[in-house]
Amino acid sequence: MPLNFSYTACEFGKILGFTGKMSALHLSCACPCPAALRNRDRRAIVRCQLTATAEGHSTASVLLGWATGKDLRYEQLPVEVQQHPQYGRCLIAVQDIAADEVLLSVPTDRVFASQTAEDLEVHWAAEMGLRLLQERHACRNSSSKGSTIDRSESCSGGFWGAWVESLPRHAVTPVEFTAAEVQQLVMPSAVQAILNMRACLEDCYAELEPQLQQIDCGWSDFLWAVQVLHSRCFFEPTSQRHLAVPGIDMCNHSSTAPNAAVRLLHSPGACQGLAALEEVAPAAAQAACGSYFQLLAGPEGIPAGQQVCISYGNWPAEPFLLLFGFVPQPNPHDCITLFGSLQHMADCYLECCHAMLQAAAGSSCSEQQSSSTATAAQQLLQSAAFCAEVAQQVTSLEEQLQQQQQQQQQELGASAGGPGGFRDMIVNASGVDGRLAAALAGIHEAVAAAAAAVQQDAGNSSSSEGGLQDSPRVAAATGLQQLHLPLGAVLLHRLQQVVCELEHGSTAAGSSSSSRGSGGGAAVVQQQVSDVAVGDEGGSWYEESVAHAELIQQYCRSKVALARRLAAQYSSSAASASA
Repeated sequence: MPLNFSYTACEFGKILGFTGKMSALHLSCACPCPAALRNRDRRAIVRCQLTATAEGHSTASVLLGWATGKDLRYEQLPVEVQQHPQYGRCLIAVQDIAADEVLLSVPTDRVFASQTAEDLEVHWAAEMGLRLLQERHACRNSSSKGSTIDRSESCSGGFWGAWVESLPRHAVTPVEFTAAEVQQLVMPSAVQAILNMRACLEDCYAELEPQLQQIDCGWSDFLWAVQVLHSRCFFEPTSQRHLAVPGIDMCNHSSTAPNAAVRLLHSPGACQGLAALEEVAPAAAQAACGSYFQLLAGPEGIPAGQQVCISYGNWPAEPFLLLFGFVPQPNPHDCITLFGSLQHMADCYLECCHAMLQAAAGSSCSEQQSSSTATAAQQLLQSAAFCAEVAQQVTSLEEQLQQQQQQQQQELGASAGGPGGFRDMIVNASGVDGRLAAALAGIHEAVAAAAAAVQQDAGNSSSSEGGLQDSPRVAAATGLQQLHLPLGAVLLHRLQQVVCELEHGSTAAGSSSSSRGSGGGAAVVQQQVSDVAVGDEGGSWYEESVAHAELIQQYCRSKVALARRLAAQYSSSAASASA
């Protein structure tokens, strides 16, 4: 059967704020949902691009022979593992490969699989991570018997030895960042996902620590194993297992031009008769005697010397950052979470109103009236009482809209829609979050209601808080009632803010990297997860590094570029509309 690992937009939206309808993906990935991590829910995860050494390259080449069951001294595969100067460790075609040709075929008995969901007592990656470390420990013991080989480095013995030895020595992902480094990523949804993932891993480690100590493993070993498995495992929905497929996990990602794909091929014994096999496999494969994971060339084939790439999924930057430790460029599926909540959007709306009222007052015929109205508008928008009234109106409105949304979802089915309410609303190159229009209409109503309250109060008093005069105050309130900002103006304002915030995060990461060890330049961070938790060697579990700073800058610059493109798009649209 073709691999068609799907991950719903609704589930992903609960993690990173992505909403809207998404089609099933050939290969999909997502950051483990914080609540689901603790509940051991199933998540679709795929392979990450990791740093590899020259030594790892040679063992990875041996891996292909072991994984496919072929003796490479006598039989050549159409691909090999190479250490490429541009791509790092990757699969390269060593000959011209025809369309749909099988590049690698890995029997399922050489697939490292998780337990079933019913049998899991901890999160699947923690369970698999423990077994991976146990296998590594056994391999090292096996390879060191009767030799002087350093047990801490070699693990060539045992059934899984070739695969374990091929795994990267280190994976750089945000789960190992310090709290200050996490905050430099700026985007709240990504920051919270990382912190919650770390909390889950710390809980799992505490539960598994006695078993880890039996094989001389501590926190750093556990974190390595979990990161490797998060980044390399497929999710097979029929068996409900997570699967690490040796050899095929060497494929890098391409957002725009993948030239290969992965499928799971079953024999007649594993399918419901020969007809089932014929439906999913070419005639030449009908004689297969087992189940295999297969890496297939795409419809255009692959010329010799070209890297073999698959698509990890049509996702924004966050899953790639959180799980794989890189940010793909270009990424046509990237998005920006502009508003974390309806109240957040309302705050931004009031800021826009202030700016536009000032501009309108500046065009008034009377300079004195202009100055008076602008001052009144500024004081009104910054008034604690007015802001509290708007917040109350927004809260009431949000409750009503949530009830309407829940009713619509019940009518359409439980799987309809994205994240509940108005949490984490996004924009991307293809359009805007469908909830934004409804949110803006609601904010218009909330601001108008708050302004009406000001007018009513002004009618009963000649002055109010801060010494505001009735006439300018009423004029400002009337202006707010009449001023219905277009969605594009609000989005443009927020995008400009996001650019500034992300540029600050990127600069802070660069400064932190250059001044590391000086004790300066660290931003104030809410310590939701402690950086100074005692690790297995008595030190900190989380330490800053130059590699972390580079990844932070990569992410922030990617988001800045997207925000600027979208801002230019909305600015151009606004100019065209006013022309």
